[in-house]
Amino acid sequence: MRNPLNDFNSYKINSISRYFRSHDFLRSLAMTFLMLTTSCLLYITGHHHYILGNCIGILLTSFNDMPGKATNRSLAMVLSTLLSALIIIVINLLQFSLVFMLIFIACTTFALYMLSAFGNRAEIFAFVGALAISLGFVGDHQGKELLVYALTIFCGGIFYAIASWIYHLLTKNRQINEQLGELAKLTAGYLKQGIIAAKRSDAKEEVNQNLLGLQINIIEKQGNLGVLILSNRTITKPSSKRNRQMFLLKQLIDFMELAVATPLNLAKIKALPTTNEATLAPFINVAEQIYHQLFLITKELRSANVSHISKIQIDFDEVEETIQRFFKTVDLPQAREGVLVMHHLLDHYKLQIRHLMGIIAYINTPESIKELALSENQQGLFYQKESYHLRRLMPHVNINSPVFRQAVRMAFGFVLAYLLGALLDIEKAYWIMLTTLLILRLSYGITMQRALKRVVGTAIGAALALLLLQISTSIVFFVALAALGMLFSFSLLVRNYTLASLAITLCIIFSFALLDTHLHTIIAFRLIDTIIGALISIGVAYFVLPFWECQSFERNITNAAKANQSFLQEILFSHFSDKPSDTSYRLKRKSAYIASSVLNANLQRYTQDPKSKRGKYDLFYDLVALNHSIVSSITNLGNYLKGKQLTTLRPVLQEICSHLDHDFDAILETKNNLPGKEKAYSRLALYWQQLEDAHNAQYKLGNTAIDEVLKPAFKEAHIIKQEMQRIKELLQTMKTQAKGAF
Repeated sequence: MRNPLNDFNSYKINSISRYFRSHDFLRSLAMTFLMLTTSCLLYITGHHHYILGNCIGILLTSFNDMPGKATNRSLAMVLSTLLSALIIIVINLLQFSLVFMLIFIACTTFALYMLSAFGNRAEIFAFVGALAISLGFVGDHQGKELLVYALTIFCGGIFYAIASWIYHLLTKNRQINEQLGELAKLTAGYLKQGIIAAKRSDAKEEVNQNLLGLQINIIEKQGNLGVLILSNRTITKPSSKRNRQMFLLKQLIDFMELAVATPLNLAKIKALPTTNEATLAPFINVAEQIYHQLFLITKELRSANVSHISKIQIDFDEVEETIQRFFKTVDLPQAREGVLVMHHLLDHYKLQIRHLMGIIAYINTPESIKELALSENQQGLFYQKESYHLRRLMPHVNINSPVFRQAVRMAFGFVLAYLLGALLDIEKAYWIMLTTLLILRLSYGITMQRALKRVVGTAIGAALALLLLQISTSIVFFVALAALGMLFSFSLLVRNYTLASLAITLCIIFSFALLDTHLHTIIAFRLIDTIIGALISIGVAYFVLPFWECQSFERNITNAAKANQSFLQEILFSHFSDKPSDTSYRLKRKSAYIASSVLNANLQRYTQDPKSKRGKYDLFYDLVALNHSIVSSITNLGNYLKGKQLTTLRPVLQEICSHLDHDFDAILETKNNLPGKEKAYSRLALYWQQLEDAHNAQYKLGNTAIDEVLKPAFKEAHIIKQEMQRIKELLQTMKTQAKGAF
């Protein structure tokens, strides 16, 4: 019998092992190593006064080391280092005047954060500029010494940019494989939630919450991988590693499309009045086998060297026997609905297996790939190039823009932090500014969450520092602790903010311990300044141009509805077109999933807003759940129609979809129903009745099985009738809910 404790220990060991092999840890290790080696060289050669500037330059530049085109990444690092050096020069020159300093801090911070309108890289660029404002108060440099100090900051940044270029050159394939493994793990987790929902009737809300959260992470991971694979150069050879990686990403995205519909299909079988646990068990068993197979692929992709994976061997005999037994036991006409639902899920599983086999084939025999995953034209469509045209900034120059509000709030928070430090004569007031910079976010909930984690992490770090001081006061010991703190603070920043705060506290305390012998005072002020900075951040987030998540819901619901409508239109266009476009289908699917993910994230942040601002939580939650169900139904329909040619139902399907288009348009607008709406559904119902009558007649003659002529007609009529009716009902419910919410 397996010991759960051993399984837990094994899981923990594997998690820790993966962390130490992860890109985050290795990049942080490279940065820490660069700081230590350059600092040691400067110390040995007698240039110890350059160490601080060198370390600050490396630190500031490291934040701009983010995925994207190599030239854009390198240019961002160089420009941010140059800008940081200039900001630090100005900060030191303005030390004589409190008024001029406050004006400079306010104007520069506001201008920097307005750059966030240009996207993620610009947002990080702004953060680094604001960080340079804070670090400009470290020490007092004047005259020639200031210019030398600024030059060492710039040189430290250039050292890091060169090291980063070499690091990415050597590790890019490893990074992509690691990310592919993480994506496979998240997708497997999504599939697992559908299995849990089928097994446990009491887990519906918990599963829905987990699915929404997983979808956010999966869509983000898919986007990051697309950037990693496509950013540097066009894929021109089928045999290249990048083409193979793109094939793997495509297979995982297609598998995710099927995974979105899996909980829905399992729920349909479970909801049948004539099913029981024995009927559902074989389907859950196959789903679990598929989940475990994907989990094995996850482990293989995350390993240092991708090797051979055994072929999939899943037996569908038990499922097929269950369908036959169900048909014989329940009998017509009650059995017909259940048999068709079960057959559809069986076909669904076979599609999932096909995608898994594709993944395994690309891993085991990469030389078998004879075509490009994406043509050169398609690659440009799936990788959105960075744009810094002024027209992207202009819509944000108004008080309703989230970018404008955050720019004002950051400027106000920075000015308040510096002014408070100056008035109270706090020696290291820039610690308050740093805390404000790291905590204050657009969302009040995220700001509060980060503030709590920051204070807790700092308090634990301060307590640990006091204990470590009892062990040794050796300079070597302090350097080692500062280096370890730096290493873990950056590698844990995304994974665990509390532990990252603990590590950065140790790094800062023991770095200053090399310059100041009053360690207990440093520790006390570190904790006090962190608490002050956290309180400033929370206060600014609540009172200064607050942005409550409810303000985004109407826009995000509208965007999600438009994306879903476009996705449904594309499914039908692809189906009815003589030359369907797989690229267009994928782009519309991507847009629908991204819009759904944005809406899900909106709801998650909304739950963290103050209670007084969460008066419509139930309505908003229902809208998000309805949107998720609509995406699942559209996906299910798209999976079925892909590659099939309808005959009899073609005009009926087109007419129904024109009505569904109108339903989408009406979600947030007052519109009357189109005339003849119910007639289209009546024709579909009539066609279904004709099929039932034909089968009933055969059954009376002793033909129990559906013959090969009726079977495809039954399948297509069933899935279209079921999903179209479901989408219609969901849209009508969403329209009603939206009226109440907005």
